[in-house]
Amino acid sequence: MSTARRLEELVARVICPRYPLARDGLDFGDGGPRPLPGGFCVFRDTLPAALDDLADARGEGRFPYVCADFERGVGHRVPGAVRLPPPWAIGATGDVALARAAGRATSLEALDRGIAVVFAPVLDVADEPENPIVGTRAFAATAEEVARFGAAWVEGALAGGAIPVGKHYPGHGATRVDSHLALPTIERDADALARVEEVPFRAAIAAGLPAIMVGHLHVPALDPTPGVPSTLSPPTVAGRLRAGLGFADGLVFTDALDMGAIASRTGGPETEPAVRALLAGVDVPLLPDDPHRAARAIRDAVTSGRLPRARLEEAVRRIESRVAGPAVRTPIARTSREETAALAREIARRSVVRSAAAPPPALAGERVALSLLDDSADGEAAGGLRARLGHAGMEFADEDEAALPLVVVLADVRDHKGRVGLPDEARARLERAVARRPDAELLIVGPPGAVPPAARPLRTTHVFGTDRASLDAAAEVLTGRLAAEGHADWSR
Repeated sequence: MSTARRLEELVARVICPRYPLARDGLDFGDGGPRPLPGGFCVFRDTLPAALDDLADARGEGRFPYVCADFERGVGHRVPGAVRLPPPWAIGATGDVALARAAGRATSLEALDRGIAVVFAPVLDVADEPENPIVGTRAFAATAEEVARFGAAWVEGALAGGAIPVGKHYPGHGATRVDSHLALPTIERDADALARVEEVPFRAAIAAGLPAIMVGHLHVPALDPTPGVPSTLSPPTVAGRLRAGLGFADGLVFTDALDMGAIASRTGGPETEPAVRALLAGVDVPLLPDDPHRAARAIRDAVTSGRLPRARLEEAVRRIESRVAGPAVRTPIARTSREETAALAREIARRSVVRSAAAPPPALAGERVALSLLDDSADGEAAGGLRARLGHAGMEFADEDEAALPLVVVLADVRDHKGRVGLPDEARARLERAVARRPDAELLIVGPPGAVPPAARPLRTTHVFGTDRASLDAAAEVLTGRLAAEGHADWSR
């Protein structure tokens, strides 16, 4: 890299803010040129219009690149696009070929929309049932299964051409704290981390994973310094991840720096998270809450000698060498591919889980007292499911009639929610329905932890997402048109 390149241009390349922050360039406070950040992260509230704007800004080049969370396909963020069932549903099918197909479909559809960097797959192990932020975002509750499905997803994504980013190293599964709200602590020792949390990351790296996102997790076994998140920890990033896991020249992102676990650590130049992340060995300080302040702090740290210029140039080299590969499509696609919708249906139909001792449900033509307990953020799920059940032949009665109770729990895993289980009032309604009629049917739509095993009646059906394909599959199973073939650990 030429030493003549302006320092501000190097700094701008490593910054990746939330669109449209810094859309007009980064202000270094010196009245000079305002270079665009190296990339922008897009979210549902700015899409799809942001994609056209960023395509215009990019022109014929590769920068600024666009990145997004696509754990459930492009429809996870882009309105109107097909949303795949969540990773746990893919794991419940037992078929890694579907994980590979999901990775490829996600990658192709991302590039169709001008998005080169995909924040997926989730490589966390969902072995804590009360984890409020992982749940169905993971492929499974065991390290071996997450490793199998995660590596296959990476292979598919690489075949599609985009850049997959595995997350959240060193592993967010073993905590009951949401890092969007506060800093979780992972208490496992180094041997346990190697046996569980790191297994999927090692498998994904072996499968060619080019980039990893580090989570805001305090892990004393890797860095005992009190209160230091992994994202800002040299022993964790430069030491364990790069030197220990063989990811020496891989591209490393932080998790969002505007999250609650990290934002409170923002202060003067000595505590600026973007600078500390680069010092730790990270290449991309993602979503700083003030990208202009972060850019000035990085420039000043290089000028003062606190951050070696060589470290900044190394980060830029990694970014440019990775992002130069994907060829994003122009013009931006407006619809999903037909094969993506077919894949969503196949995953959904093969992932429905039915409690082992329960007889197959056949509620077509039955009068049922439908009770919807909606704890999700999907405003269309309840109405959509009711319509599907009615269309499939189910008749609805009042709750006080002598009709079979069908209790539907709609839940989700989302940031800032802070819990995975039902709120007290909804939990009480479920318990009353089950106590009144032992033959009550329960449909869980969402994470396994939404309804603990002890609160589930014998007749329980489980799908893992509120996406259209999963709701269709649930209606088919409950009305006897589809056999439940999915596998899941019902103790969780």
